[in-house]
Amino acid sequence: MHSIFRLTVTTLALATGIMASMSAQAANAEVRIRNDSSATIYFLYTSKAGTSHYGRTDLLDEQDIVAILPGRSALVDFDVTDARNSCRQDIKAVGEKNRTWTWTMNVCEESSWRLVN
Repeated sequence: MHSIFRLTVTTLALATGIMASMSAQAANAEVRIRNDSSATIYFLYTSKAGTSHYGRTDLLDEQDIVAILPGRSALVDFDVTDARNSCRQDIKAVGEKNRTWTWTMNVCEESSWRLVN
């Protein structure tokens, strides 16, 4: 009797852990931003793909990333927890002298974005 109870509790704990892990993975998508340009990147903005403007929140600042220097990279989390924050996103990087790069990507399926001159 005790062994069946222990097996059931262990199975439930394992299932709960797996479900929590899957939920956490669905909530955020990580993308490595690789700066292969000659300019330092200071800001990173995002919006749902196809919208006419980017959000005001700088993802680098929000995640305590001061800048992405030339030749360096940073791992950035994208919030995809609800319909406003879908996997398909327009991304805008802003660097020195207001140099900009834009890209549309599926942050849930693609894991990197390479910025070049």
